[in-house]
Amino acid sequence: MNWSRVKTVLIILFLCTDIFLLATYLTSKYASSTISPDVIESTVEVLENNNIKVDSAIIPQKIPSALSLDADNVISDYEAFARKVLGSELSAIDFGYESMAGKVTFFGDRFNFVRNTSLDVLTDLMPVTDEKMAKDVTISSLQQLGFDLENAEISTEKTDAGYTVTLENQAGSLPIFNSQVVVTLSKSGITSVSGIWFNEAPSQGGNINIKSITSALIDFIPSVIAPAEITEIQFGYNIFDKASYHKSSTLIPVWKVTLKDGSTHLLDARNM
Repeated sequence: MNWSRVKTVLIILFLCTDIFLLATYLTSKYASSTISPDVIESTVEVLENNNIKVDSAIIPQKIPSALSLDADNVISDYEAFARKVLGSELSAIDFGYESMAGKVTFFGDRFNFVRNTSLDVLTDLMPVTDEKMAKDVTISSLQQLGFDLENAEISTEKTDAGYTVTLENQAGSLPIFNSQVVVTLSKSGITSVSGIWFNEAPSQGGNINIKSITSALIDFIPSVIAPAEITEIQFGYNIFDKASYHKSSTLIPVWKVTLKDGSTHLLDARNM
């Protein structure tokens, strides 16, 4: 018997088996992460029977993936954060602190800084003359305060008073819907900063089992005041109970549903 030929045949057989098993696994995984058109149409019908309109075209056909992530509040302590913004000479006021430079107030995870612009005539500030400079000044200032802006989506708009820079936070490629900061600038620099910001923690867990959007929409029906129309559906992360302060928090995957009246609803996307 030619053992060399037998070994070659066996190797080829094992290789073909591995390829077949891999193809079967990938096909199964793709099928399990895809919502069939029939399920989507049935969901639209159930919603319409409850006086909720939605175009089937805006319903995502794929079940997305999301990691188990934690995030740290850029505000580790109210007073310490105020000192970073205002300097060391502080006075306590209702809900915050003030100094000659301005004041910072807090509500849960949210902060609001307003600069004392009456001091502008006494300071030698570099004038903000265009949108690029407004963006650069904003990034530099926030990074000095400990903001991780690596994944931030940043947009700049010219206004009558100067510029508005909006920073929307992301974890990887997914938005953190309630982690956003808005900065206003005049020609003399930043005049206000307000919002909520969490820096993604370096450690991360495994994948989270995600609830399909069709299941989430069916569960959403009792919460809707009909008649209503769904105009947009997005997937991302959220930090619940933002009215309370969190030094750190777990990022919760959510479906964000926007209605025609402008209201938004964050639906827990964890399949528990």
